[in-house]
Amino acid sequence: MKSWKEIEDRRAQVGLSRAEMCRRAGISESTVFKGLQRTGTPSPSVRRILAMVLRAAEVTGETQDKPHSPAGEVTS
Repeated sequence: MKSWKEIEDRRAQVGLSRAEMCRRAGISESTVFKGLQRTGTPSPSVRRILAMVLRAAEVTGETQDKPHSPAGEVTS
């Protein structure tokens, strides 16, 4: 996955929302949105992080957005 388009396609294939992918990767949704608009390429470190996030979601099957408490802690 080298381009934002490839990442976006993979995210959709795995079934993870863009918001959840960004939350898990620690990047803003606007970063992805801007990258898609510019048809650019993310930095190598961002590509690695996103690849790990998407692979983990695929392997574990955890693709649902997790609800958060007001304090930012994940609720069960």
